[in-house]
Amino acid sequence: MYRLSTTLAGAAITLSLGSIACGNKPPMTTTPPTPSADTMSGASAHPEPQPQPQKTSEEAHKFVMLATACWFGGLWADAEGEKGDVKTAAMESRCTDVVKKVYGADDKAKLDALRIVDAKAVSDVAAAVEKIAAGDSVDGPRKDSLIKLTTAIADAQREHSSARRAGDKVRRDEDAKDRGDKLTKDEQEAVPAMRAHAAMD
Repeated sequence: MYRLSTTLAGAAITLSLGSIACGNKPPMTTTPPTPSADTMSGASAHPEPQPQPQKTSEEAHKFVMLATACWFGGLWADAEGEKGDVKTAAMESRCTDVVKKVYGADDKAKLDALRIVDAKAVSDVAAAVEKIAAGDSVDGPRKDSLIKLTTAIADAQREHSSARRAGDKVRRDEDAKDRGDKLTKDEQEAVPAMRAHAAMD
């Protein structure tokens, strides 16, 4: 028995030495590297949630109404029941808010252009309506209608302002002199503006 075990042990040693001599290295066992604390914390930590863009509801429609309130100035203030200094301040505030929303800051020249319903100012307001509506859950699908409404309201106010200016001109002439039934050239030119109502319709 002892002789057999000795023989087997010798054979195993001979095979191992022969394997090394032939260039075959004995198998090596490797221990996997221990993960670092940074790796462990990164793997186990959940990624930070990214902020989602805030969904709005009818913000574009509200902005169209704000622009309308600015354009119709005194008429809108009268409908709100505002009087005196409160009326003046409210009219100023509404138009200033529109300018800030469209251009990002208060600007006197742009405020004046907005008040007289300048075509470029109206175009800028319409572009702002489109941008606001694009991310709005309610106004997004009706974006085109809101843009059309914006320009229609601006056209109506422009027509109204022209008629008012023509009326003021006639009134000044009436106050200046008594000239019978004959219309002056200025008054004749004011008639078409006073009769226009297509945009208001």
